[in-house]
Amino acid sequence: MDGFLSAINGTTNFLSLKINEAKIYIDNQNFEKAGQSLKEVLEIEPDSPEANFILAQIYEFDEQFEKSAECYEKVYKQNPNDDIKIRLAQAYESAESYSKALNLFSELYDANPKDKDYCEKIAHLSVILGYKSKAAEFYNKLLKNDSDNIIALTQLQDLYHETNPLMYHLTKARIHEMENALSYAVNAYKKALSDQKQRKILSR
Repeated sequence: MDGFLSAINGTTNFLSLKINEAKIYIDNQNFEKAGQSLKEVLEIEPDSPEANFILAQIYEFDEQFEKSAECYEKVYKQNPNDDIKIRLAQAYESAESYSKALNLFSELYDANPKDKDYCEKIAHLSVILGYKSKAAEFYNKLLKNDSDNIIALTQLQDLYHETNPLMYHLTKARIHEMENALSYAVNAYKKALSDQKQRKILSR
């Protein structure tokens, strides 16, 4: 029994030493050596939250986003908190796993509906995935809290271009107003009014 406990303690000490060694390598900007030390830890303890967390950041730095996401997944299984969920969502986005990223950012937004960063992420990812109505919904939510949000206005202009001529011209006019291009804004408002009149005629 004593021998068994000694073996466990020895393994634990080895893992701690290797993680500390990795941290020293990182301080000296030797990320390759740090990664090697962490991989030695993971050979013995594949789900080590600390080793996976540090390695995920190294993979991020090296732009190996799929591997970074895999490490964050292991961390999140053991510590399902918002900080790790955000990191995992960002890693998914960088790895072009947009659906996974959208799902996580949607969960974060549902828990924090006033967070405009999550709102913008959902809108942006929805554009990438071709969910135009969802993208428009969330860009409009951004505008409710920040009517001068130029990113939201520009994206909405693009989204409305083929689907909603009236809103396209109104949004375009608003952008021109913000740019102090008043003559262009007036022209856009005129086109919006013309489109509205045409709709009324067609609806009779």
